[in-house]
Amino acid sequence: MILETGGKEEMMLLTDKWKLEGLQEGLKKGYIKSILNLINLKFQPNPEELQTIENKLSSFEDEQKFEEVLRIVATADSFEEVKNKIL
Repeated sequence: MILETGGKEEMMLLTDKWKLEGLQEGLKKGYIKSILNLINLKFQPNPEELQTIENKLSSFEDEQKFEEVLRIVATADSFEEVKNKIL
């Protein structure tokens, strides 16, 4: 087992850190997929517009931001509204 170095704080095993990072990345991908699927179901945007949204979503790291975007998409009346609030 390898310990990550760092101060006097309790250290996390490197393997545990990798697992956590993997879980976070999986959660991020799940949010992005859910948001894109919801956008597709509601608005059927063209592939280029959807790619623009996906690129923006990929820059997010905060779970609360993904939750906010889900609410925006779920309550939006148009794709323009989604774009204006997300981009």
